[in-house]
Amino acid sequence: MIARKFFLWTGVAIAIAASFAAGLRTGVMVGAEQWLKMDSSAKASVLTSELRALRAGNVGEIIEMKEMEVDSNVVSAIEFQKSGMPWLFWPNAGVWNHTRSLEYVAQYRKQYPAVASKLAPPEGTPDPGDLRGFAMDVEFSTKELLERYGK
Repeated sequence: MIARKFFLWTGVAIAIAASFAAGLRTGVMVGAEQWLKMDSSAKASVLTSELRALRAGNVGEIIEMKEMEVDSNVVSAIEFQKSGMPWLFWPNAGVWNHTRSLEYVAQYRKQYPAVASKLAPPEGTPDPGDLRGFAMDVEFSTKELLERYGK
């Protein structure tokens, strides 16, 4: 009788552990993919705005939008490196060569400085989108980018 209870509870514990592991794996795999797809509607909207500006001949407006996109990605890349969490993507953590990509961006930023600080509203005026905070993040991240990769 005792052996029967032992095997029953062991089986229940193994089933719970296996279910948890399968759920975790599925959640990570499916969740990461869905996370990347979540903002696709916003990206499509931005691209539509860019295409309209291109068709109207407003190339300067497109350049400004793309510069902001580069600035945002530089901030994200530097934050990703500082987070110390690239191990989360094991075994694929070393697949992408971040150094080569960021060296390329640093060379571009040497030639064309970030525009976020120019677009931020002046001090004392309302800043509902926190562009001043974003401009400070961009300034800090661009400085780090150039120090690390702008050889």
